[in-house]
Amino acid sequence: MKLTDLQQTLITQLAEDDLRSPQEMLALLLAEGFRFLYCDNRPVYRENTDTDAAALEILNELRESVNLSICSE
Repeated sequence: MKLTDLQQTLITQLAEDDLRSPQEMLALLLAEGFRFLYCDNRPVYRENTDTDAAALEILNELRESVNLSICSE
């Protein structure tokens, strides 16, 4: 993933403040973003959705790939 200079600076600052590596901080922010967008939000005009299972599957795949990425470094 290619980040802009500003994004890289912010990730680095956040990582230092949270005592994490920049890679771990980026992975955490991505995972939380996916969780928020696909798991926490509900469509305004549709009550019954079947996206919850798909969203959880995507989130689990993301977590697994992040864990593999962090553990391999």
